[in-house]
Amino acid sequence: MTTEQAVNDIIAAGRCLYQRGLTAGTDGNISVRCGDTVFITASGVSKGRLTAADIVPLDLDGRPLTCGAKPSSEAALHIYVYRNRPDVGAVVHAHPPFATAYALAGKDLPQDLVEARLMLGKIPLLPFAEAGTLRLAEQAGEAARAYRGALLADHGAAAWDRQLETAVCLMEAIEQVAKTSFYGQMLRREI
Repeated sequence: MTTEQAVNDIIAAGRCLYQRGLTAGTDGNISVRCGDTVFITASGVSKGRLTAADIVPLDLDGRPLTCGAKPSSEAALHIYVYRNRPDVGAVVHAHPPFATAYALAGKDLPQDLVEARLMLGKIPLLPFAEAGTLRLAEQAGEAARAYRGALLADHGAAAWDRQLETAVCLMEAIEQVAKTSFYGQMLRREI
């Protein structure tokens, strides 16, 4: 993958996440790994209006390779996932409303939907850690060894895969499962 393709893919993924309501304002972050370089969204930018100037190249220790935009405050989370899963090529962190509600309620993503079990597998809830901290990054890196994504307590969700398109699809699926399970639980209470 070329630098230009990585940047364009991140821009397209940001628009997708924003249009589907999985990010709002400037929340969330997206990265792609190309060899020894990680391209990540800059801090404080809307994912729905990304430009090439909003994508920051980092080395595998999380150090910026160029001057300019500041990388996302969650850069360490992405780096730790990549360190623990050499096969992963993309990481998406977002705040989808229903999945984040599960994270706020202190619950794992339910596995009662067949699609959830088949596509996602278990999506655990990670213990609370402040956003942007090494502790959160370490927890995500550890989770990456066994899972395709995780809910971040009081914070949101993260998903990772070989391809960015698939990582975005996983984030969409996490939100869909959370939303469907929420409504299913409400209906069960009424019946």
